[in-house]
Amino acid sequence: MLADHGDAQLVLMVGDQIYADLFNRLVPVGLADTFEEFEERYHSAFGSPNIRQLLAHLPTYMILDDHEIEDNWTQDRIRKDRDKRLLFNLAMGAYMSYQWSHGPRFADSYVHGRAMTGDDKYLQQLQTNQLFYDFSCGDYPFFVLDTRTQRFLDDVPDALEDNHLLGRPSLHPSEPGQLDRLCAWLRHMQEDRGNIPKFVVTSSVFVPNGVDTVGTDSDAVRHKNDSDSWSAFPSTRRAVLETMIEHQVQNVVFLSGDIHCSNISRLAFSAAGQALKSYAVTSSAFYWPFPFADGDPAGYVHDSTAPQTPDSFALLDGTHTMDYHTWAFTQADNFARLDLHPDSAELVVQFYGADGAPLLTRKQDDSVNNQEERLRLEPW
Repeated sequence: MLADHGDAQLVLMVGDQIYADLFNRLVPVGLADTFEEFEERYHSAFGSPNIRQLLAHLPTYMILDDHEIEDNWTQDRIRKDRDKRLLFNLAMGAYMSYQWSHGPRFADSYVHGRAMTGDDKYLQQLQTNQLFYDFSCGDYPFFVLDTRTQRFLDDVPDALEDNHLLGRPSLHPSEPGQLDRLCAWLRHMQEDRGNIPKFVVTSSVFVPNGVDTVGTDSDAVRHKNDSDSWSAFPSTRRAVLETMIEHQVQNVVFLSGDIHCSNISRLAFSAAGQALKSYAVTSSAFYWPFPFADGDPAGYVHDSTAPQTPDSFALLDGTHTMDYHTWAFTQADNFARLDLHPDSAELVVQFYGADGAPLLTRKQDDSVNNQEERLRLEPW
């Protein structure tokens, strides 16, 4: 595989690098609840010859998801159960030793090399270590989100607006949270670097939503609340998308994992957002031996404007909408390779199987083949 292609510039592993908990409620495989057992999971995952070769040869950036801790983890659990607090501390100790330890720090953030005015100056201060980070590769900016340890279901029954994916809203400009920092990063990258592609790495899937979350009736709201993806957090999603529209942030690409079903989505905005180009690429999983458990493509919205799956997302007091179209679904063990082509203003996406061969997927023109997908971006 490596011999057949040009060198990659980096590798992103965006969550569930280990399974410390039960694989799935339908797959009762054992649970880590001591530090030694967490370590064993990392030794098993990172000790295989192929992974060792990969990590030794390419810069690799990682972020956790729920299975580094516990299935569908939210931070509410540590205040409700002392045993969950202990579990969280054990999981974080192992995560910081085996993943966080070789990643960028806040001292490396773009905020320290940029003149800040007004409330933006508070972005240059961070009092404690955090798991989210930003970096650039070949001048292309990345913001890697922590969608696990700042996830709260606060939890008004059958309500969504009290759910927060990137931390609770900050109460003063001098105390910017992760969401404030992400929105500022989007704004600053457009101001400073123009239409250059901007990558938001989120272990939880931005789009597509689950078919069972479509609509506004009580069943749909309940399924949204149960979702592990951004559909459970409309306030957080709205803040990000409204920032993109209000500041005309071009070429935002969301990169995700998690759902054991790879795919590509094109986002489309109405009104003042019509000119924006934005995509979401999900690649999951490297290895998942239980496809019967989850990840069926039929469980995800393919077209948010289709009569059978209406899933438009209202923005800016209902004056704008975000819709999406999704294709290239595959449940095969895979990884995605992304290449940027500035001359043609394209993002090229190819899914590869475990043997390194290109996978057969449906393309945006509805053809089915193993060719790469070329996504049109705004020139930069």
